[in-house]
Amino acid sequence: MTLDETPLREPVNEPLRFATPPAPIPLAEQLDDWLEEHPDWLEPGSPPAPGEKFVRDPIHGSIVLSTAEARLIDSGPLQRLRGIFQVGLAWLAYPSARHSRFEHTLGVRHVAGSILDRLEAVRGRAYRPEHRAAVLGAALTHDVGHGAFSHASEGIIAEHPAYAGQLDAADDHPHEAVGALLIEREPLRSRLRDTGADPATVAALIRQRDQDRAALLAAGFPRELLGVISGPLDADKLDYFARDSYFSGLPSLVDLDRILQTMTFTPEGDLGITLAGASALESLLYSRISMHAHLYGHQKVLAGESMIRGIIEELVGPAVDGHLGSAGRGTLTLRGKEGAPVPVAFRLIADYLRVEDRAFLAAPTDQPRVADIQGRILRRDMLKRAFSLSYDQMPAPGERVGEDAYLRFLARLHEPGELERLRWAILRDLPELRTSDLWVRATDIPDVLNTDRYVVDRGGQHTQNATMFAGWDRRDALAGLGVPLHPTLRNYLLFKAQVHVFCPPARRAAVAERARAAIWQRYSETAARDSGRLLAGPRPEGLTPKGKGRRARVRPAPGLADASAVALAERRDSPGR
Repeated sequence: MTLDETPLREPVNEPLRFATPPAPIPLAEQLDDWLEEHPDWLEPGSPPAPGEKFVRDPIHGSIVLSTAEARLIDSGPLQRLRGIFQVGLAWLAYPSARHSRFEHTLGVRHVAGSILDRLEAVRGRAYRPEHRAAVLGAALTHDVGHGAFSHASEGIIAEHPAYAGQLDAADDHPHEAVGALLIEREPLRSRLRDTGADPATVAALIRQRDQDRAALLAAGFPRELLGVISGPLDADKLDYFARDSYFSGLPSLVDLDRILQTMTFTPEGDLGITLAGASALESLLYSRISMHAHLYGHQKVLAGESMIRGIIEELVGPAVDGHLGSAGRGTLTLRGKEGAPVPVAFRLIADYLRVEDRAFLAAPTDQPRVADIQGRILRRDMLKRAFSLSYDQMPAPGERVGEDAYLRFLARLHEPGELERLRWAILRDLPELRTSDLWVRATDIPDVLNTDRYVVDRGGQHTQNATMFAGWDRRDALAGLGVPLHPTLRNYLLFKAQVHVFCPPARRAAVAERARAAIWQRYSETAARDSGRLLAGPRPEGLTPKGKGRRARVRPAPGLADASAVALAERRDSPGR
């Protein structure tokens, strides 16, 4: 019997049965209901005094906002971001990493304005006021769709069958879909218009689906400005690399001034950087890899995110190979208008907008198991690593597996649903362990694209080998089974892109033993399948998977993807960050 044929079971003392999720409520309808809960957001309020507003910031100094922009950030949907930590549960490992998405939003606005100033100097003329206003409006609202715990909850929404059908399959980043819908509704719609920005243009800039980009370009929107909001050198990344380093205490190599001073246009008209800024770009990209390894992918952070998943599983039911288990029952009691208690079941995407990070952990609940997990997170009584998979820890009973074979296996584990299948394979022989107490989580693999694509020489042409990241997306000739050739990427995948198995401390020995056995069995099965494909030769180019889908379901992991995914990855951020 293979792992996939073994009977599944739900949490302890619960019979095996599956629930049929209720008919999904469209996301737009959910957001309308949520906004109706806040009629005060639609009231005019006290307008700020005329004139520029200055906000002191530890990263950028003084951030200057117009009167209309100050009114925009005072809106309810944006003020809510004060309670959403920028790096989620990173404070469990780095106590000072408690900065919010609100101050990050202000930082992105500042950086976007600086990029616009630089590009106007390069092109020798100003952008049209409506184009400039749209970019700055998108900078201020790009994170407005984030819910509690940001990317941790986004991963749950994308993967858990309880939320199936609530989101368009083309929306691989749920917060962008939520944000775009909020931007086209009050109170953000009118306040964006007051800044001179068109809300529909701002929403398209944030989503940047293929059809959005095509429509913007067809309407005459400057191509390079798309990259200010989403791209390898966008304002979002330039702020959060510096900000996350500062508040976590990790050293930063980001030379923001030099990057801004050397921004230019590529031959295709995209946002690029001159050869003079190549060393600053190299430092930025190295910082990105380091931050993913030591901050975003820190094992304590992943353990905390696993426990958040455990809370949601206890509330809505476990996800079993794409099906919804029926064991989950319960609510959190949140504070509503005038302090009235409001039970929330977290079966809707909009439920994550109803609560801030700390309030989620402190909320009363009718589920004792949920209360237990909440308390453990707050007192840092965390799940522990039972086993961490990396190349040097591959549990091979015989000879050591080859590097390429391991990288192909790691790519399989990053495919949609594979980590969840491995989790259930471990649980099957541990019937006394609750499912919400065992998780398999992988360190994110950052998107670091071939810098030859956007570093240009003095003649305005693409360079070759301008940085150590040149050729980052090179891989061998086997489409679909190819492995990376860049030595830095290979090193990251072999030793830093770990897959962790978390469980209660008292169960570490038993879980570790079962995890090694399950990983080896999964490796043997995938290696046998890959051997057949290797003997059959590479797939024809036309059969290489293409297109864009929801991150957790069909989107390949950066660094492990087919070459056909490179064009998509150029525009998008890492899935985990």
